[in-house]
Amino acid sequence: MGSYRFLWAPSVTPGNGTGHLRRTLEWCAQILHTFPHSSVGIFIKPSEWQKVFYDMADASGLDSSCFLHDDQSITSSQWDFVLLDRRATGKAEFRWWSRTGIPMIGVDEGGQYRRYFSYLLDTFPLPPRFGPANLTEPGLLSLPAKKKSAATASMTHFRTVLVSFGGEDPAHLTELCTRWLIKRGGFAAADITVVLGPLFGPRSLPPEVKVLKAPGKLAEQLWKYDLLCTSFGLTAYEAAYAGCGVILLNPSTYHRSLSRLAGFPSVGVGRIHSRRFLRLLASPAQVLQSAKKASPQTKQSPGKFLGKLRPPEVRDCPVCGRLNAKPVLRNTDRSFFRCSHCGLLYQLDFLRPEQPRYNENYFFDEYRSQYGRSYIEDFNAIKEMGKRRMAVIHRLNQKRPAGAAAVTGDESPRLLDVGCAYGPFLSAAYEAGYLPEGIDPAGSAVDYVRSELELAAWNGTFEEFELDLKGRQNRYDIISMWFVLEHFPRVDRILCKANSCLKIGGLLAFSTPNSSGISGKRSLKGFLEHSPRDHHTVWSPAIAHRVLPRFGFKIRKVRVTGHHPERFPLIGTAGVQHKNAWKTVQSTARKLLFALLGWMSRGLRLGDTFELYAEKVNEISYSIGESDERSD
Repeated sequence: MGSYRFLWAPSVTPGNGTGHLRRTLEWCAQILHTFPHSSVGIFIKPSEWQKVFYDMADASGLDSSCFLHDDQSITSSQWDFVLLDRRATGKAEFRWWSRTGIPMIGVDEGGQYRRYFSYLLDTFPLPPRFGPANLTEPGLLSLPAKKKSAATASMTHFRTVLVSFGGEDPAHLTELCTRWLIKRGGFAAADITVVLGPLFGPRSLPPEVKVLKAPGKLAEQLWKYDLLCTSFGLTAYEAAYAGCGVILLNPSTYHRSLSRLAGFPSVGVGRIHSRRFLRLLASPAQVLQSAKKASPQTKQSPGKFLGKLRPPEVRDCPVCGRLNAKPVLRNTDRSFFRCSHCGLLYQLDFLRPEQPRYNENYFFDEYRSQYGRSYIEDFNAIKEMGKRRMAVIHRLNQKRPAGAAAVTGDESPRLLDVGCAYGPFLSAAYEAGYLPEGIDPAGSAVDYVRSELELAAWNGTFEEFELDLKGRQNRYDIISMWFVLEHFPRVDRILCKANSCLKIGGLLAFSTPNSSGISGKRSLKGFLEHSPRDHHTVWSPAIAHRVLPRFGFKIRKVRVTGHHPERFPLIGTAGVQHKNAWKTVQSTARKLLFALLGWMSRGLRLGDTFELYAEKVNEISYSIGESDERSD
């Protein structure tokens, strides 16, 4: 079983009721029930604390020790996530939480900083202007176990009514609605039950109505009533799931807009529209049908869902450390952002596997499933590609010795291939006259390079390289990373490391997928959805031109590669179904068409990958491992 550390920060601001805290307590209880070794905490500022919160915790089965008030002790080393259930997080509190370094999950977040949250979880639909969430799932609400029988769907009139306007009701809608139901709605006071929330002050109600004072589990009593009168919130969904009719009287136009999105009928904002209310009371079937449509279809476990989440390996821009980024794509397991400062496109993965994807099996079963043969079987083809890359390096590198034979003297340029695998590029570099070294985390690959190719190779990661091997500063003429750079969570440290290991005038050469290629142009969303989970950053030549100079590099050459004519719009669909759709097309015409599209792809630089060669032009003052200042 996993061990999870979730910190909640619910809104208990006067006027926002107790729904946020009630949901927090229920979700915390579910987390502890599902994962007993987990830790939960609920942060409430001392200025907002009320003793009644202890009673609410006891009713949810939680120990009161879960409440925290000292913000000085909240750090990223203590908590994996913080869930802000604030309704609308303000600027000051968002900046404060961002400085803690804890990944932030916004729950039904409706504030101006919504887009900056690492993950957005909506339990009900929000207006389109707020932008999409990672997940919108009303089934995650704490829905009741007991429901009304199906026979109630045929009722001709409402007999019993529950009036419940949250834990505080600052607009005093409870009295307004109750008196209207008796005076205008045709209900006897004895048929009405009123819920008084835990933060209610003195209220003036007709003496004959029934009263429930701060019930512990109101959701489990909803099935007893035919109709619920409330404002938009958790109770409305709970009642709809229990099979009750739901009519809303909202305290604000914002609540009304949420009501319309959800499909609940409403009868006014702050005051009652009598004709509309009477029309709804006369049409129980219509009210019940609306509640059925708005009701969550299936009940989900918040504890199980939250327990699947993993803290992302990066929280903000991996280049400049800023949170000022525009969301490009959100789905259930990942968020993609584009940094507004440096332009980098990066991924936050929340459902990544605990075991790393890159291991010994990658070169065999996984590689074969993708390319039809193992990495070793593909060695010569990869080496030929390496020779072409070495030809580019030869033209750019003025220190390359003459002749194709290996040169073993000190004048030979030194090359480090990061992620060397089984060494095909090292072999090509050696034959081109370089002194190559490789580094790779796969032990079997490093053993192969040492024993079969008889070349220098180190087992480990590039992040650890300088720490394990001293004297590497300004050692190399070339550092290469072929489809490796995107795998590093903190690309800033990698580029700084490359700078520190290269001589002035040395070359950094890498290849990576191209988000501005034909696939990204056709559908950036589709391109990102197919991006591997272990690609933390997504590049394009334009992004590289903005990022590389920050780390002391001047771009000397960009080669756009990976041209796929079959991925052009319309052609791609036909190409996938070529056995059927293209049977009637002459082979020669098809070849000419693909040749033309290939020429267009190269001319317009629409390949789905690219190679970049950049020269180190100056040193940068950065020490790997030092704590860098992260900005919000």
